[in-house]
Amino acid sequence: MDMKPSFIKTVHLMSFAAVVAVFGLAAYAFLWFQIGTLSAEAMAEANDLKVARDSSQSAVSLQKSLQNSAISLQIIDSYFLPQNGTVSFVEFLESLGSISGTKVSIQSIGLDKGQVGDFKEVLAVTVDSVGTWSNLMRFISLVESSPYHIDIASADINMNSAKPANEWHALITVKVIQLK
Repeated sequence: MDMKPSFIKTVHLMSFAAVVAVFGLAAYAFLWFQIGTLSAEAMAEANDLKVARDSSQSAVSLQKSLQNSAISLQIIDSYFLPQNGTVSFVEFLESLGSISGTKVSIQSIGLDKGQVGDFKEVLAVTVDSVGTWSNLMRFISLVESSPYHIDIASADINMNSAKPANEWHALITVKVIQLK
């Protein structure tokens, strides 16, 4: 008779152990699932933070690029006459004449508006200059090396036969791009 109670105790103990094992396994599975879910959420958050950091770095890089582009655009814009810059350009040509020692007078000014919607127009200025050969060459050199995009469209250089032998006459047409 002693065997039966110990057998029942063993069955109860084994049943209890089985129930505890099932609950333990269920808890383990539940925790495994929760950890996997939290890990996926943490990875998603980490990815979101990385994307935000990368976009922030891209925005900073884009801003630096735009600042560099703005400086480059200012340099490029200075290569052309500004809008309504005709008078200042004519004064500039006259100052080059006085620097080179030639007498300069403006014969004509023309403006080619270009096509509709174009950002530029072409200013053509015909300059009459008188001086020695070396002064005329200095004037032409100064015009060519000016800080604008200048095209010398025509140049007619002659010795003044009615004047002293050292005096030369040049009729030069320059074209420069002016922004609209």
